[in-house]
Amino acid sequence: MRTTILCARLLLCPGVLLSVTSEQAILAIQQRIGAQDLDGAEKSSALALKDDPRNGGLFNLRGIIHAQRQEYDQAAKDFSKAVELSPGLSGAYLNLARIYQLRSKDDDSAVRSAIDVYRRLLRLQPGSVEARSQLVLMLEKKGDFNAALAEFALLPASEQQKAPSQALRCLALAGAGRMEEAQKAMAQLLELPDFSEHDALEITGALLREKKAGFVRDLMEGLARRGQLSTAGAETLMQAYDALGLPGGPRAALEKLARETPP
Repeated sequence: MRTTILCARLLLCPGVLLSVTSEQAILAIQQRIGAQDLDGAEKSSALALKDDPRNGGLFNLRGIIHAQRQEYDQAAKDFSKAVELSPGLSGAYLNLARIYQLRSKDDDSAVRSAIDVYRRLLRLQPGSVEARSQLVLMLEKKGDFNAALAEFALLPASEQQKAPSQALRCLALAGAGRMEEAQKAMAQLLELPDFSEHDALEITGALLREKKAGFVRDLMEGLARRGQLSTAGAETLMQAYDALGLPGGPRAALEKLARETPP
């Protein structure tokens, strides 16, 4: 499931009011960010925060500036401050959680932090599809597959049927050891016209860590038969072959698949 940094649009709950001056400043900063004038946006945010130092929306925007510069520590501090000052500012929660997701590649504690932020937002806005979808992804990264399935069940039916969501369900079922259901879900996934290699690669790393190499092999071979296997996909498939210890090695297995797959 794709994750996008960052939410610049100001999302406020009812009852959170801004002065006209603050609104004008926020719009001006947003425009500068949109134009990639980050230096100008930073100067504008500094001036605005002098006039209105307890405005969560301004801290959220300054966090976006830091994030776009890949200054993630500073960004996290600003998003945290935005949430503290404006608890109804959903964009700040999403941005903070995304920073933790970026850090989660090298820091297991960041996974727990992202989960906590998404759950806090869902207590305020239970209907946030983005927060719940990303919570499913983070729970799977943590290895809590049963919790991921429980959260998946709370997604709207229309969201559940999308290929990226179905891919996450496959991972959760396989990770929970419900392999018969996982195989059926994979077969259905491979029939979806919007299923892409990107969706598959979002889950194969976790599947390999969970020692589900056979599942990865079946999934990536299914993509190959659909003519959707790129170099990255072939490398993942070879990792699965290698983990399975196939006779002749992974390259021989890949060549065999290429011969058997219609052009």
